[in-house]
Formats: sequence, C-alpha cells, structure tokens
Amino acid sequence: MSVLLESVLVAGLFAAILGWLALRIRRRGRLGVIALAAVVAASGAWTAASLRVVPLAEEDVPFRPIAVPGEGYVTSASCRSCHPREYATWHGSYHRTMTQVASPEAIVGDFDGVRLELRGDAFRLDHDDEVHWIDFKTPGAGGEIRHMRRPVLMTTGSHTVQAYWYPTGDRRNQALFPFVYLIPHRRWIPRESVFVRPPTPENAPPPPATAWPDDQRWNHTCIHCHTTHGQPRYAELDTRAAEFGIACESCHGPGEEHVRVNRDPLRRYRLYLGEEPDATVVEPRRLDRQRASEVCGICHGINYPRGPEILNDLDGGRAYRPGDAIEATRVIVQPTRGVDALEGYPDHDPRVREQSFWSDGMVRVKGREHNGLIESPCYQRGELSCFSCHAMHQAEDDPRPRPEWADDQLKPGMDGNLACLQCHDAYRGDAALAAHTRHAPESSGSECYNCHMSYTSYGLLKGIRSHQVDSPSVAASVATGRPNACNQCHLDKTYGWTAGYLEQWYEVPRPALGAVERAVPASLVWLLTGDAGQRALAAWSMGWEPARRASPGTHWMTPFLVQLLMDPYDAVRFNAEQALRLDPVFAELDYDFIAAADVRRAAAERAGARWRGLPPPAGQVADARDLLVDPDGELPPDVFRRLLARRNDRPFALAE
Repeated sequence: MSVLLESVLVAGLFAAILGWLALRIRRRGRLGVIALAAVVAASGAWTAASLRVVPLAEEDVPFRPIAVPGEGYVTSASCRSCHPREYATWHGSYHRTMTQVASPEAIVGDFDGVRLELRGDAFRLDHDDEVHWIDFKTPGAGGEIRHMRRPVLMTTGSHTVQAYWYPTGDRRNQALFPFVYLIPHRRWIPRESVFVRPPTPENAPPPPATAWPDDQRWNHTCIHCHTTHGQPRYAELDTRAAEFGIACESCHGPGEEHVRVNRDPLRRYRLYLGEEPDATVVEPRRLDRQRASEVCGICHGINYPRGPEILNDLDGGRAYRPGDAIEATRVIVQPTRGVDALEGYPDHDPRVREQSFWSDGMVRVKGREHNGLIESPCYQRGELSCFSCHAMHQAEDDPRPRPEWADDQLKPGMDGNLACLQCHDAYRGDAALAAHTRHAPESSGSECYNCHMSYTSYGLLKGIRSHQVDSPSVAASVATGRPNACNQCHLDKTYGWTAGYLEQWYEVPRPALGAVERAVPASLVWLLTGDAGQRALAAWSMGWEPARRASPGTHWMTPFLVQLLMDPYDAVRFNAEQALRLDPVFAELDYDFIAAADVRRAAAERAGARWRGLPPPAGQVADARDLLVDPDGELPPDVFRRLLARRNDRPFALAE
C-alpha cells in the first residue's frame, strides 16, 4: 500500500471518528471539546508525518554518487562500538568532512538569497529547511536559454574552502558549482580564483559548469582521495564509494573480516592483553616507515596508475590497500631520479613537472607532502615518517581543543622543536640551540622547521611548509627561483647577504652572484621577476608575521604590494591584498581582488597615493631603494621598473 493511499484511508477513519464525537459533544460538555481537539491535533500530525517524503535507501538515490559498503568495506559505523574514542577523534577531523552529502549541517556557505555573478552569468542561492538550491540560466540543446534550478547534493571541503556539486541529470554525474565559499573570510569567490591559473579574460564566456559539463571531474580525480574506496564506474556513471570522506578504512583497510572475527570476546581480550597485532586489520603505526608513510602518500602525493591499473582507476577504483607498496600498482613521481616515469602514460601531461615541482625536483604544491618526505635525508637515512609528527587520533592526554588538533593533526609538541629533537638530541637546551642557529633561542630563527621546512610549497591561497627537510641554499634559490629560509624571513636582505652568513656560519660555499642578486632584496626579485607561483608565494611571505617582525618594518613593502594589486593572476592579488591589510593604515582598504580590472586599478592608485603621503614610522626603512646595500651593484635608478619588465609572464599554473 502506498504512503499516500494509507494516509487517505487513515484520514477518512479520523473523519468518521470526528463525526461520531461531534454528535456527543453536547452531552459531554467541556470534556468532549477537549477530546475532540486532541483527536484533531493527532489526526493532523499523523497525516503530515505520513505525507512527508520517505528517505530513499542509499542504493536508490538518483543523480549523485552513493555511499554503499561492499567488497570487504563495512564503514566507520562498524568501528564505533569497539573504538569509541578513536571514532570520536576521527569524527572531529577534517578528514571526515572532506566529502559529505549536502545537508544544513554540512553546508558552510551562505545560501540566504545570495546573488553571484561571473562574467555576466548570474546565480542565485537560496534554501529551505532541508535543501540548498542554485538557480542559473544555461544554453539549451537548440541554443535557447533555459532557466535551471538545481539542488546541492554533495559538498567537498570544510576547512579552507567548500565546493558544491549539483546533478547534471545524467545518471550520477555531478557538476561543480563555479563558486566556492572561502571559509576563513566568509565569502564566495569564483572557483578559478582559488588557484594559480592563467587569467581568464573578463569577456570570456562563463565556466562550462553552468552548461551541463561532461568533464567527469569527480570521477577522474576527486573520488579517489575524497572518499573511502571510491569507484568511478566510469562507463555506466554508476559512481559510488564505500563511504564519503576519508574514513577508518582509508587508513586501516577493509574491515569486514576484522569485525567478523572480533565478535568473539575471547579473541578480543587475548589480542588486547597480548603483543601480537591483529592480522585482520592494518595498523599504520606498526608498519615500517616506508609502508606507513605510503598510507598517507597514496593521496598526499603525486603518483599515477601503472599499466593496466589505469582502467581499474576508472572502474572499480584503486587497487592499492593500506600496507601495500604503492609502486606495485602506481608510479611515484620523483624528478630527482632523472627519468620521467610518466612517459607513455596515456593521460600524461608533460607540464606535470613544471606545475608540481621546482626545477630541481622539490615539490612546490600543497597536499603532496609524501613526495617531499621521501626526498629527505631524515627519511632516507633515518626513521622519519608521517607518524613521527602527525597523529590520526588525538591522544587522551592532549589538552588542546579538538578543532586546534584537527587543524594539522599534529601530536602534542610537534608544532615546535620537539619534532626534530626526537632524533637530534644534541640541540636540546638553549645554549646548544643558539650555538647551532646563531639566533636567540626564543626567536623564530631558532625554530627548526623555519630553516629546514620553510614555506616553499603553495596551495589554496597560502604558503605551506615543505616536507622535504633541507637546509637554506642561495645556489638552489638562484638556480630554481625557490625562496630559501633566510631570505623568506629576512625579506629586506639580498642573496649576497645570505650567502655571506651561510659561508661564515656553516662553511657553505658562496655562489657567483650577479649585480641584481648582490644588490636587490631577494623577496623583490621573486616578486618582480618571478612566475605567478613565485609572486603568490612572495606576496604571502610579506604577510607572514615572523617575516614582518624580522624585517626593518613593513613600510617599504607597501608600493610592491600595491603593484601586485593589479597583477593578472587572482591568487597573487589575493595574497597582496591580505598582506597589505595587515598595516592598520590599509586595514579598511576599499579593494576587492576579484573586482573588475578598472575598479582594482583605481583602488590600487588610491592606496599608492596614500602611501606616498605617509612618513615612514620611526625606525622603519623609508623606501626600498634604501635597501640596495651592495656598493658594487651599479644599478640604475629605475632598477625596479626594469626588473618588473623582466617579469615571467608566460601562462603558468600550479597543480594544486
């Protein structure tokens, strides 16, 4: 019997009862009225509940990928009863919320009647109690303009940005909304503005996501690392996963057998009291450093399917399971090997090195930490692994609030020198530390990772610490354009200044330097002549608080940040704006990095004029020209204009 028919019959029954009661009200008086009111209320409530849409079983949900267990996967819900604390800490992590079915609880973005516009294409966002909606217009098959109203069905991200997926109507294929919600700033921005991408002309048509794309973005890319056991089922578009988000079985492997055998309480207690691991589940911390790190590296790394695994990726998902060797089924991209392991790969983009690595092979994009880790001497000749510093479950004695731990999932103390002192005990104590760093023990220059894991990676509008442990090198900076730790902190200093101290303190040979490298602050070389990725990172560095403290004030930076407000790349402008706003004078700057070009230019000109009318604060450098410290530089007065003319303006993208 259908829900509707059942509701009608029950409503009829209630009506008959009401009629019968009405005939007796006079004889029952007030008590009869109360009884009648109660029955009416019950009738309305039951009928409303009956007519409410009954949730579909997940397998029957149309038009979006579905999350169904199978192939040995049983979902995190099966772990909760035996591992409540581990479940709770995972539940509070950003891994869990990487992909979610859209709901009022999952959606962070503002959908309260918001209107957005992108190159002439308008979007309206609204919601009711359960569903968030996107309204837009799109070309029809015959060229006519059709109005579309689509529900948001899935979300991706919940930490820095959140993206939204809506149904195309073609089976389970999803379209990606061309705007994302920038969570820390509580605002919508075009998705293309989040990344270092070649600029799109303002008169270009709107993104294809508004025109029923068939780019299969979710099936090609997102599903593999944003879900647990993602299965694209590309040919049928019957896309599914064992669970949305990065859940227990992403790290511990399929849990069906583990759950089955541990229904036996004697087995559970025997394992608990013994020292033998449970062979039915993978515990990454018990693996050797290589296999343990690969549990993370399968997603936090640049690797591609090997041979026939390409087809498997597009159908049943990755063959890799926790504890496996990645290279059994995939190629880990390591340019330092000197061989392009991707040659012959059907979808190989020859620009992958340029978009993901510096020219010497150091990874330069966020989320690819495994490629940096395996190039580190602490990994190659020591025992360093991801789990040396990170914990997938917050420790019971960790006093930090859950959100603070979840930010990087670091173990207690691993946001300081303890991370390195685990192995480098010789530098424990203020005297030993200062003797090595040549900086005061309490300064940022004595924090190990500021020198050996500096911010040379970039992604999602910010600098990211490199996970390739190395030492500052002027020679490497000159050869690759990559910032070194010394100049990224001392933004006012030249390569020549850094080379002198590295030679004096650590006997690092001084490389041959040209006039510019000897006389112009390295930060300005990156900012004025670098590619878009270098410029975005240099602008971010000017907003990095330790660097602002280490430099002789920030007044001298302003005209260069103002110059970047007109950069052709959105990500560069964003970072310049954020750094500039740290100066109280420009905190309320009337500027928006995604405004039209003429509006941005006018705002930049006003900011420049305001700076020129300000005297430098006491004790600060007045002008960047005062930072030309090498008397042998013999640079002309218009050096900065000439450097800007040398800017690397070739189209450039980072594979963030």
